[in-house]
Amino acid sequence: MTKFADQARKTVLQIGERLRNEAYERAPKKRTDLARSIIVVPGGDIGVFESIGCYVGPSIDYGLWVHEGTGKFGPKKRAYPIRPKRKKALKFKPTGATDAILRRGVMHPGIRPQPFMDDAWLAIEEWALYKLADDLGEEVLSEIELQGGWEK
Repeated sequence: MTKFADQARKTVLQIGERLRNEAYERAPKKRTDLARSIIVVPGGDIGVFESIGCYVGPSIDYGLWVHEGTGKFGPKKRAYPIRPKRKKALKFKPTGATDAILRRGVMHPGIRPQPFMDDAWLAIEEWALYKLADDLGEEVLSEIELQGGWEK
């Protein structure tokens, strides 16, 4: 493994950590589990190539649904049914109603997307690009010098 690859991995993980922190601040806080589940996973070996990268995102199963939206707001663009699992009916209190009602099922319109990961990336994108250039620029030049310079 080269000095360049080591430095690249280190820089990418630093960017990943900064992205995680920014995403934590921007994640919906209705349920704090989502924000706390945002992780950074370093890239590993992929076949014969070594990966220089990382995954940053929620590890909780509903994280993608919150980010991308569901129902008519999500990829399928249509409402979906909700039915009771353990009882015969759903019991809920509609907005503005005084009494709860019972239904065998409902058509849920979906939830609007809350693209907190996209927003987090946009917030740090310029910093991340400068970080890559600053940390890896000298390493690229020294790697070229080690291998005999530029080919003409």
